[in-house]
Amino acid sequence: MRALLRQRLCYVWRRAELLARIESHQLAEGKTPVKQSRPNRDPWEQRLLASYEHDHPLHTTTLEIDLAMIRANAILAHKLARAVYFMLQRGTGFDVEKLVATSVGGAMKAA
Repeated sequence: MRALLRQRLCYVWRRAELLARIESHQLAEGKTPVKQSRPNRDPWEQRLLASYEHDHPLHTTTLEIDLAMIRANAILAHKLARAVYFMLQRGTGFDVEKLVATSVGGAMKAA
């Protein structure tokens, strides 16, 4: 379960980096950053793409790829969060007694 939470954190972190990069690029180009809408980002994406429609096509394509990566990271982070939630609900995440017995037993063998 810990590995799932770490993986989810990586997806959330990557999504945050991409969002910050898009806003940073807007500021560097002298544009007013497009206000984000939550939880539905579709209107934000549309407004963002509309603000770049007169720019170089390669720039617009790069922005579309970043937006797709943001969406993919959000979907994967949500799926992992749901998996952890259901593991906790069913109690299948880990066995605390086995974990304690293993760690205590391992510590005693090392001593």
